[in-house]
Amino acid sequence: MKELTIKKVRTSSLAGFYAVGFGIVGFIIGALWAMSATIHFGTETQSVLKGLAFGLTAGFLELFFVTVVYTVVGAVVGFVNAIIFNLISMSSGGISINVKEEK
Repeated sequence: MKELTIKKVRTSSLAGFYAVGFGIVGFIIGALWAMSATIHFGTETQSVLKGLAFGLTAGFLELFFVTVVYTVVGAVVGFVNAIIFNLISMSSGGISINVKEEK
């Protein structure tokens, strides 16, 4: 076993990691909201075609904006977490991990 110590994290790397994770969650939530909007507008209007058109339009807009907002928030959270980690690891010495090399 080899012991390695993580003393610094690239902020852009962690921000990208968080952005992808939050973006996936945002897409799933946006998809659920989009289905809800489509069903809501479909049942609220007298015309099925109008309700479906309004519902799909609102649903796609929700899907797009929720995914974008979650991705941006994830990037900001990841960036802030990387900065905090780097500040704390300067005084604490970082995180030690044991790594086994496989051949």
